[in-house]
Amino acid sequence: MEIVSKEIKKNPLMHRDELSLKIKFEKMPSRAEIREVLARNYNVAKELIAIRNIFTEFGSKEANVVAFIYENKEWLDKFEILKKKDKEQIEKQQEAKKEEQEKLEEKKEEKQEEKEEKGGSESKEGNEEGGKQDSKGEEENKENKEG
Repeated sequence: MEIVSKEIKKNPLMHRDELSLKIKFEKMPSRAEIREVLARNYNVAKELIAIRNIFTEFGSKEANVVAFIYENKEWLDKFEILKKKDKEQIEKQQEAKKEEQEKLEEKKEEKQEEKEEKGGSESKEGNEEGGKQDSKGEEENKENKEG
């Protein structure tokens, strides 16, 4: 896919750049592929790009693309309407993230409980041994200062 011509308009009121592009291709690119190419060319995150329209003529290897590049995610969410498929996909991703976080939290809690159980019996023994080690360490420090 190759970008042949482009026109960029700044729209400060809507916090976006509006692109009108003419692209050449061998195989019709998907919206995701166009979004990736624009993200690379304009050094922005893919999530900030909204492809509004792709106009082609039958049998032609060219297309006119209308795309918007937003300043941040908040403005994109405010002005762009998500398609039903996109909403479902986002919801699935959010649910999966929540499940992963819950699993991680459960594992952390289990590890903490194990440490507390082990730590309670070891801490008594460790304090007694630690006291002996501290006194030896203090004696060595005194000898080093004197010497």
